[in-house]
Amino acid sequence: MKDKTLLKYVYVVVGLAMGFLVGTMLVDTNKEMDDLKHQTSVQQSTIEHQRRELDRVEKTNDALVNQANETKGE
Repeated sequence: MKDKTLLKYVYVVVGLAMGFLVGTMLVDTNKEMDDLKHQTSVQQSTIEHQRRELDRVEKTNDALVNQANETKGE
C-alpha cells in the first residue's frame, strides 16, 4: 500500500513539473512572437522610409534630367 501512495506522489510531482515546463514554453513562445512582431514592424517602417527617400531622389533626378535637356535644347 505504501508503494502505491508513493507512486501517486511521484505522478503528482511529475505532472506538476510537466505543467510548469509547458507553461514556461508557452510564455517563451509568446515572448518570441512579440519580439518578432516588433522586429517586423521596425523593418516595415524602415522600408517605408527608404521608399519615400527613393521617390524623392527619383523626382530630383527627373527634374535634373529635364533641366539638362532644356539647356541642351536652347
